[in-house]
Amino acid sequence: IDYYVTGLTFDQEAIKMWSSDLVEKSKRGLAFYGKGVQLLWNDCVFSLSLIGRALVGYTLKPREVRTVRRTFKDILTFIPFVIILIIPLSPVGHALVFGA
Repeated sequence: IDYYVTGLTFDQEAIKMWSSDLVEKSKRGLAFYGKGVQLLWNDCVFSLSLIGRALVGYTLKPREVRTVRRTFKDILTFIPFVIILIIPLSPVGHALVFGA
């Protein structure tokens, strides 16, 4: 959008470039978050299998214990992320956050 003294004009080429860039960045961002959630899910499944093994008497190796601890920390980090970033995007969350 260009502002001139004579009035408002629209540069179609600039708008197309801006919108295609916005779509590309949005796709990359969603792919990044999707891959991160997928990796977190895989870590959770693996950690649960390790916890299940420990419950039946298997002694976890130090590396496996570190994996379980890291996954637990990742989950604790993910909870505030969901509260701060994702819930306000939902209709109920939007009303709660911005309704005051």
